[in-house]
Amino acid sequence: MMAAVIMITGSIWEKKVFGKWLFAPAFFWEDVFSFLVLALQTAYLAGTLFHLATPVQQMQIAIAAYAAYAINAGQFIFKLRQARLEAGTDASTIPGHAA
Repeated sequence: MMAAVIMITGSIWEKKVFGKWLFAPAFFWEDVFSFLVLALQTAYLAGTLFHLATPVQQMQIAIAAYAAYAINAGQFIFKLRQARLEAGTDASTIPGHAA
């Protein structure tokens, strides 16, 4: 559920910043992995609630969803780091920051 809310708010932000609801070139792969996360979470819920998947399959889907989420989060962290480096505001340049 939370991933869906994040996806909706992110698409609103993309529309305001890039003029596209989703798949703006700057965030194309982040959007692809966000949809993958939503699809895997939906598959897990359907498999669990409607008994469409065995417990082992449910666990495999859940692990795949968490892996996709970790990749997705990594993409955003990487983009944030790149933006900070380009702006010259790397954390190591902040006075008093221990590297």
